[in-house]
Amino acid sequence: MASILLASIRLDFQSSDCLDPETVQKYVYDIEAGKELEPIELYFDGENYWAADGFHRIEAARLCGLQEISASITPGTYADLEARWTEYLAALRLRQEPIVH
Repeated sequence: MASILLASIRLDFQSSDCLDPETVQKYVYDIEAGKELEPIELYFDGENYWAADGFHRIEAARLCGLQEISASITPGTYADLEARWTEYLAALRLRQEPIVH
């Protein structure tokens, strides 16, 4: 785990329009109550930290005025994030397909 400056995290992968306000608010309450949040997941390509998971926690940390957040860092690029997301969506589709007898 590492402590990463919020300002250094690239959020290009998910639009803020996709954030659920209730989830963000839950994390804000947790931060204000002194609870430690689960680390976010970042990919690092040697230059950029790309947010892979934890967008709601990042927004809550910003709203609370935090400068840093705990993160798990994996070597990877934006293209790696796209590939991971494609795999995730494919797995979801498989689970949602009706079973035909």
